[in-house]
Amino acid sequence: MLSYNNNIIHHNICRMELDMNYWEHYPELQDELQAVEDYMRKNVVSKKKILTDISLNLIDAGGKRLRPAFLILAAKCGKKI
Repeated sequence: MLSYNNNIIHHNICRMELDMNYWEHYPELQDELQAVEDYMRKNVVSKKKILTDISLNLIDAGGKRLRPAFLILAAKCGKKI
């Protein structure tokens, strides 16, 4: 069982490093994606600490940034009003 848990931890760490390194190749998106991350962190606060902790762990795990990145890119393609 311990080996299985260590493999999961190693996989999650590698995935986090991949997610962070991936977005370094797109500096034009970094500020906006950081703003998305900050917004998520600010708005996951719950009255129950365990829910806040779980939500923050999910945010820290990375991933789920592709859709916001596409939205940011699409917004940059439109006309400025």
